Amino acid sequence: MKFRIDNDYKVNIFGKQLNSLQHMGILFGYVFFLMIPWPLISNSYLFIPLAIAILPILLPEFIYSEIYSGIKMYRILMYGGYVIATFIYTHFFLDSSFFVSIIHFIVYATFGYIYSKKISK
Repeated sequence: MKFRIDNDYKVNIFGKQLNSLQHMGILFGYVFFLMIPWPLISNSYLFIPLAIAILPILLPEFIYSEIYSGIKMYRILMYGGYVIATFIYTHFFLDSSFFVSIIHFIVYATFGYIYSKKISK
């Protein structure tokens, strides 16, 4: 018996090749990490990191799907949204040090990188 995935795609993340099911598992695991363990580690509010991770994806996703299907434009919009949203989150919602701000930027940019691998298939 062979397990077959419809509409399968392959992505390369940090040198590892994954199929669509593994990619979605990593994304959902990362969202779960941003919902519960990451706020406890960074001493932030509980569900705000999830909003910061998801909101900058919505507008680029709409523009990519409906208006302009250029990968470079999609990444510019998405990473620009991450920089702005993370800056607002760390400097206006948290009383955080520069080190914590840098860690937030790294975590959310990595989430954006892993998410955007599906778009660049």
